[in-house]
Amino acid sequence: FVKIQEEIDEVSTRRFLVMCSFFEIYNEIIFDLLNPSQDKNKLGAGLQVKEHPVLGIYVKDLQEMVVDDGARLSKLMDSGTKNRAVSSTLMNAVSSRSHSIFTIKVHQKDEEDKSRNVFAKLNLVDLAGSERQKGTGASGATLKEGAN
Repeated sequence: FVKIQEEIDEVSTRRFLVMCSFFEIYNEIIFDLLNPSQDKNKLGAGLQVKEHPVLGIYVKDLQEMVVDDGARLSKLMDSGTKNRAVSSTLMNAVSSRSHSIFTIKVHQKDEEDKSRNVFAKLNLVDLAGSERQKGTGASGATLKEGAN
């Protein structure tokens, strides 16, 4: 956000929009970590992956939050992380049971020079652990999660 402010100070016609989203893939179902109201055990719960001719591949109904500073971005990441599916194993007291993707999108628009309009997207990915079942002591639902 320091760099964004420097760019705005340098060229007053530049505008920036920063947005983020955070989702997990848990037992092959997609859940929004910034809008955790969904029941993960309900049949048919979760979000859908779609493809658009212009936008490309996206997650339908995934909440995107506008952020204007690093503290807000960090707070959203922390909040979403707390909503992840976790379980205890012999190898890890708080083992993530899902894959997660935190996405940051930055739109730069120059009101005078349209050729300077730029879009960037950064995906931060955390993959669920891949420990051997024997070493984790996992059983029941935790064992089933590890198989996905």
